[in-house]
Amino acid sequence: MQVWLTDDAKGLVQFINASEYYYVNYFIASVIYVLLSNWAFEATIVLNDYLIPHNATFHKVARRVGIIFATWTAIYIVVLLVRL
Repeated sequence: MQVWLTDDAKGLVQFINASEYYYVNYFIASVIYVLLSNWAFEATIVLNDYLIPHNATFHKVARRVGIIFATWTAIYIVVLLVRL
């Protein structure tokens, strides 16, 4: 996941007038970034627990990865067919 920055990361994301309230804007951007980072971390933990449970064997992990790959491929094919 990537947090979008303006001007190819050359500018600041401005939620309020940054020239007058630079530190307030910095604080808001930092809080949003930390919340998004925490959300991405929690999502990664959930996906990791699903793919590789504590009592995992190679067969179980390979089966789960295969199911995810097959589902992703099926969705991709459906999208391609709908776009035609």
